[in-house]
Amino acid sequence: MDSEENKTARGSEDAPGYLPSLALFFSSPLAAVLLLLVAGFLAYANSFGGPFLFSDIHSIPENPTIRSLENFYANSSGYDFNPRRVIGYLTLALNYHFGGLEVVGYHLFNLAVHLANSLLVYAVVLLTFRTPHLRESRLAPQSWLTALLTALIFLVHPVQTMAVTFVVQRLTSLAALFSLLALVLYVLGRLKAEGGRLKAGGGKVSVLLLAGSVLSAILAMKTKEIAFTLPLAIALYELFFFQGAWKQRILSLFPLLMTLPIVPLSILASSDGLVGQVRVQSEMARLDYLFTEFRVIVTYLRLLVFPVNQNLDYDYPLFTSFFTPPVFLSFLLLASLVALAVYLYVRSVKPQLLVDSVDGVDGVDDLLSSDHSALSSQPLIELRLISFGILWFFLALSVESSLIPIVDVIFEYRLYLPSVGAIMAAAVAFVLLLHRIRNQTLARVLLAGVAVVVLILGSATWKRNIIWQSELNMWQDVVAKSPNKARPQINLGASLGKLGRMEEAVAVLTTAVRLDPANPDPYVNLGAALASLGRLEEAIAVLSRAVALKPDNVEARNNLGLALTLTGRYEEAIPILAEAVRLEPDFERAWYNLGQASLLAGRNNDAIVALQRAVAISPDYGNALVRLAEALNRERRYPESLALLSPRLPALANRPDARRAFALAAHCLGDSAMARRELAALQQLDLQQARQLADFMSRPCDK
Repeated sequence: MDSEENKTARGSEDAPGYLPSLALFFSSPLAAVLLLLVAGFLAYANSFGGPFLFSDIHSIPENPTIRSLENFYANSSGYDFNPRRVIGYLTLALNYHFGGLEVVGYHLFNLAVHLANSLLVYAVVLLTFRTPHLRESRLAPQSWLTALLTALIFLVHPVQTMAVTFVVQRLTSLAALFSLLALVLYVLGRLKAEGGRLKAGGGKVSVLLLAGSVLSAILAMKTKEIAFTLPLAIALYELFFFQGAWKQRILSLFPLLMTLPIVPLSILASSDGLVGQVRVQSEMARLDYLFTEFRVIVTYLRLLVFPVNQNLDYDYPLFTSFFTPPVFLSFLLLASLVALAVYLYVRSVKPQLLVDSVDGVDGVDDLLSSDHSALSSQPLIELRLISFGILWFFLALSVESSLIPIVDVIFEYRLYLPSVGAIMAAAVAFVLLLHRIRNQTLARVLLAGVAVVVLILGSATWKRNIIWQSELNMWQDVVAKSPNKARPQINLGASLGKLGRMEEAVAVLTTAVRLDPANPDPYVNLGAALASLGRLEEAIAVLSRAVALKPDNVEARNNLGLALTLTGRYEEAIPILAEAVRLEPDFERAWYNLGQASLLAGRNNDAIVALQRAVAISPDYGNALVRLAEALNRERRYPESLALLSPRLPALANRPDARRAFALAAHCLGDSAMARRELAALQQLDLQQARQLADFMSRPCDK
């Protein structure tokens, strides 16, 4: 009998004639790996400069937890920030440690994870054809082709861009990496134990591999909750592809099944402890969410087959009745797919009269002919891989698309791990079709067609990443596709405001207010835009509405206090800003604005306290430093003013107000040489302020 190694090596020699020599080149694992790495890099080469977007802002630039690795080993703050996803946030902390907020490093890490996942997908398919049930399959000699097609399509499909280019969604791709690694290690361990293609005899190695699988599963579950179903998926894999005494099989699975409580316990530990409260920022009825998800899953399937009109923020309707036609018909389609998976598994077990090869795609003539040489009683064992892929798709989706209401019913990144099963099922079906086609020309045309599809998908990914390169482009794209949803309008307005396009921002944010009048967020941004345009009374009215809608909205209070200060209503501004800093004690901008209002109201000592707090929170806050120096000068605390500005003057050298405050303090302390030097520097920056300072310095300082 031929050894497994000989059978594998002979695979390319026995290859069907429809495989051209170029395709056979990639039967080598090394060539396949190089192809995957190059294809993935090319598809995402234009994504590295994309800015932090959407929930990135809260998780990365505004997240103090990731700014020190010590938070993840020397104290518990890294774990406490999000105990359910601590591993994912640890990787963000590593990015910050080595590159700060430079986005390129974050994108490179995300792409590296995606590339690794494609290699793991490739390995999963190859290893599956070495399991006891599939090693003698008719497709086993071409397992490399099935594996390569699955990994390539997974790698370059544009639906994956949200999980790869959206930085914080590395939580999804990283959880997928640990999940796939757990599966690969489990399969290797089982093959080693059973003496499959990897040969038996390594009991200790098998135990180590299975232990590695358990560790990977734990890491996946501490990266994102979607890994909850991983032990069940691996148990399903054991059922489908391995054999032997159930006692031994259960013994292999038991450590993995013991990880099932990790995610529920983590959720309960970070909530109020009631299972019934498991939901994500939503009061939606569970059945309403489930009914909506039936339709959402069909949308996911459509995106896999026809990835057009992709959207960062879908405006998706909520369905509240099972018998609404979109819900009921979607349920029928999904139920049919599950039934198909069951049917294919049964077909893979029971011997059937099958046609080994047919001319074209229709075998009816052969079946009706008197020549039954093409008939076989061998079961189509490959069908169970298609069945497993379908069931993997639904199982991997079940955490986010079932009875746990999530505030956003649809996001493309949720398709990342489930897509592995769907793409694998499609690839197996395609290679099985090629195997059954006798006409080599037709088979080659179909194979070339798939190659073209891969190129089209890669091009679509490149084009989709162009949208991710700019915050403004992204939100313009979303608003065009979800014109009646407030959140995209709010974010587009904020993007326009950052670019100084305030008139456009006001128009967009006014639309957002109209779409969601009970939401304080558009009022906050609209008020800021109106204030920037000098339309202060309008800004005050809008921001007052935001505060009325949500009194603990510190951004609304801060902006309202600033607008009141700009209109000279200091005494009104001070209590509003004082409440803002009470609500959020580390909000340095609110402390600064409180200090500014107090200073203008003549409350110098109150101003000093507020501005000192702002500087303590943010030592390089230039405006706060200068205003604090001015307040200290007003109180004739010149030594403190000089001590405050002296070490920071190089960084503030181009600010006339900083030069003036420093020169005034020096003059009043009797250091005329230093005061004249600062006066000369001020003359180069602002002649009018220099003249005022010169006039002041011509008289004795009132000490």
